[in-house]
Amino acid sequence: MNEKSSSAFTQWSIAKKLMLVVVAATVFSLLMGTPISYVQRFLLQSELAEALGPTAVAFIQTYFTILINLFIMVAFVYYGIRKVISKPMKELEAHMKSMNGSTIDLSKDMDIRTKDEFGRLAATFNRLNATLRNVVQTFKESSESVAATSEENAASADEVEEQSKRVMVQGDMLQKLAEKGEVTVREVSRSLLELSSLIQIAKQRAELARESSEATVEAAEEGKSAVQTVLETMHGIKNQNARTKVEIENLHHFSSKINRMVDTISNIAEQTNLLALNAAIEAARAGDSGRGFAVVADEVRKLAEESTKEAAEIADVVKQVTDTTADASKEMERSVALIEDGVKFAGQADDSLRQIEESFQRSEAELKEIKIVTGEKVATSADILSLIKSLGHFLDETAISSREMDLRTKEINTSIANIVGTSDHMSRMATELTDELRVFETSKHTEATVSPLFETERGRRNERNNQAS
Repeated sequence: MNEKSSSAFTQWSIAKKLMLVVVAATVFSLLMGTPISYVQRFLLQSELAEALGPTAVAFIQTYFTILINLFIMVAFVYYGIRKVISKPMKELEAHMKSMNGSTIDLSKDMDIRTKDEFGRLAATFNRLNATLRNVVQTFKESSESVAATSEENAASADEVEEQSKRVMVQGDMLQKLAEKGEVTVREVSRSLLELSSLIQIAKQRAELARESSEATVEAAEEGKSAVQTVLETMHGIKNQNARTKVEIENLHHFSSKINRMVDTISNIAEQTNLLALNAAIEAARAGDSGRGFAVVADEVRKLAEESTKEAAEIADVVKQVTDTTADASKEMERSVALIEDGVKFAGQADDSLRQIEESFQRSEAELKEIKIVTGEKVATSADILSLIKSLGHFLDETAISSREMDLRTKEINTSIANIVGTSDHMSRMATELTDELRVFETSKHTEATVSPLFETERGRRNERNNQAS
């Protein structure tokens, strides 16, 4: 029976509890009326009353019962205020002070088990604390993911830069071979003009030019393979940046949720402050008997101000996190643009290599035709000169394409350098974001109170990381 009564009492509001205390004090005063009257008569009939004189006797007759009843009322009200308001207030204040320090400790919950206004305030605070704790943990994981992705981008960019260097080496080789082939063709042409009868010399020179063309075709194929590797690596970097952009958008989404939580805490603090104001007004109406209640109301007001201050500090930290996230998003957009430029330049280099390969294949066919003509001794000098002019034209195109490929490769290297710089900057920003989040302590496991939305976001992020691995 006592346990049921105690459970029902904890579910009452503060106003009902205080009303019960006043009623109990009134009933107790009525029950004590007879004993008090007996004590009063005893004092009036004792020798002490005669010793005190008629003034004291009149005072006892008039005010004795009133003073005793007032004392009983004050004692009951004092006990009720201390039990119903002061104790939860002290627990609430102690919890708020324990959270405030060099770090914002989110791992502790309030242990107020009543169902009144303080109990509901503690339950609401615990739910907000659990959600905020989970959001901060999600922020930490996302910032670590951004840092890891930035490092992967930097490593991929280094690999692309190495492939670009190989492409440049192949391009230089192509240009040298093209120049060598052009010199050979000019020598063949000059020899034919001077000694049209020495077809065998032209045959040997044509064979050398054909061998140079074959070597050039092989070099072009190797350069084309290197460019394809560059394109695949650039596409991999682009996909990694897309995943990083999704993580940054999640960070921004979670920052908005924390701002709404801070607004909720501020609203609770304002309601608590309003409750303290109403309590102070009621205490003023109660007069002397409400002084203790007025002191408690002032403590409630101070606690509300501290809650507002803590909410403002959290809002400031969230603003810093939001600014850092916005900067990271801008850097990511610039990185994506640079990657797209790199893909475009690599595609142009691939087209140039394809043109070089086609030109040398045509050159090789022309050289074979020259060999056939000189071997059969059927062609005339004019025919050979025409073929050599065509070959010279192809070699000129090859040299031009080689120079264009070298230019495109340099542009790719510039884009890669910009990507590396952007990745390093993003890594530093992710590190700064992680350092800012260290102000929150989230060591407590709160799976039972975590919002389903955050569980869903965390599951999606883990799935994406597994797929990337």
